[in-house]
Amino acid sequence: MNVIMFVVGLVLMFALMIKTKYGPFICMLIAGLFIGLTSGLGTKGTIDGLVGGFGGTCKSIGLLVIFGTILGEYLEKSNACQKIATTLLKYTGNKNASAALSITGFIVAIPVFSDVAMVLLSPIVKNVGKKSGKNACALGTATACSLLSTNAFVAPTPAPLAVVAILGLDIGVSIAYGLVCAAVITLAVWAFTEFYLLKKPDSWYTELPAEDQAYGEENKDVSEKEMPSFLASLLPILIPIILILAGSIGGQFLPKKSLAMTLLAFVSNKNIALALGIVSAVALLARYLPEKTRYTPMTSALKTSGTIVFITAAGGALSNIVKLTGVGDAFAHALVASP
Repeated sequence: MNVIMFVVGLVLMFALMIKTKYGPFICMLIAGLFIGLTSGLGTKGTIDGLVGGFGGTCKSIGLLVIFGTILGEYLEKSNACQKIATTLLKYTGNKNASAALSITGFIVAIPVFSDVAMVLLSPIVKNVGKKSGKNACALGTATACSLLSTNAFVAPTPAPLAVVAILGLDIGVSIAYGLVCAAVITLAVWAFTEFYLLKKPDSWYTELPAEDQAYGEENKDVSEKEMPSFLASLLPILIPIILILAGSIGGQFLPKKSLAMTLLAFVSNKNIALALGIVSAVALLARYLPEKTRYTPMTSALKTSGTIVFITAAGGALSNIVKLTGVGDAFAHALVASP
């Protein structure tokens, strides 16, 4: 019976999302409330489950999402994303543009939301298409899909952070496996673009007219003088990842009570590592922002990250209700018993 109510709750949630303007936050809470009340948790158990799941998810991912968004804004506003792309293109040449753009997407989407990064990189994609004679739609596909790969699998983007929080995973191990999964996807995307999409004639594609206007002033060419160095662009991304991975690896070899392990445990803490990434971004990239707005990402990022934290936490609340009703165990046992 609980499984049936769970399915009905999901249908209700999707129906509300599609047919109303309540938004995912309210729709997930309504679904959680429905599943809890109809599955025997009672009013107190349902409310406690929703609040507990919501609070637990906020506790796990709140600061990480905020810090990651601040870091992403510095990379975005300082033109660091464009610098990574243009530098890789210099080494690969226009002939291997799909490889350069795929690698760029893989790197950039670790801290920068994939949709924002696609807007930032779209002028480069179009310019490379014109210079190389390769179709910009095919190059755009390689860029977009590689952006989505790390966005979906590698923290500190919200989706993998939510998985880490709900399943109680080690974030360093999660990043390590996430990078491998994203790399395999990026390689497959590059191969699909290089050996299939780029073999198609231009008439095979449908291009939308006047799409530049949709992005406003953000979609513009940036000169080299307006960009930081390649190393300065990469370091704020690499520092948190290296520190978190070092903590996971060091914990396997260093004595737990040693001074080295104590220091490593501190700097490799996911919140501290991202905070150090922000410090490096301010030191290396802030001067490429207008003087009056050099520190605005510290506050402007809260507008974006707040929405993400609350929606993800609502998902955590729904997940906790599913756990408390035993539906998760029922599905697990059914899968184990199936052929």
